[in-house]
Amino acid sequence: VWAPLLPLYYRAFAWPAHARIWLRATYVWWIMLLITGWIIFLPGILNRFKFTDGLVGHSLMAMAGFVTTLLILIMVVLLDRDDGIFRSTWAFWAWQLGTFTYVVIMFYAGWIEGADPAFTIVPGPLHNAIYWLRLFTGIAMTAASINWLWYSSRSLRAHASPESEPQHAHKQSTVGALS
Repeated sequence: VWAPLLPLYYRAFAWPAHARIWLRATYVWWIMLLITGWIIFLPGILNRFKFTDGLVGHSLMAMAGFVTTLLILIMVVLLDRDDGIFRSTWAFWAWQLGTFTYVVIMFYAGWIEGADPAFTIVPGPLHNAIYWLRLFTGIAMTAASINWLWYSSRSLRAHASPESEPQHAHKQSTVGALS
């Protein structure tokens, strides 16, 4: 009953325009977590998914999908002057699609692994293709993270520049005495 009420509750708030994409992404990940979490715990499915890559995918959905998106949403709203750190469209989609693709392929690998535990141990074309795709999704997510790190460090340097610091009389007299 409460699941559909939360998005309605959050609609009552005035969100900054640049935070809305992160808000929608948070909803999507949250809804996917609810649905897949319920499905995974159905009889027969849980027994096949236990201790497989499928649960790795579900935990990545929770952490890299939902929690990361929620934390970035909170930072965008609280900092409000995010200086464009999280406004990069390509980084947003690289992270979201990379995470989604990773989750899907891990669910698929987990499903196969549940029926054939040797799938993750014995190399084969499908096994190798899944792990190569996993590598590429990781590269996309790393590129998005590097983008955010780059812009946040630029923002910190811009706000810590000497021009933005107040000048005190004793600093100027000390500099004059030393030179």
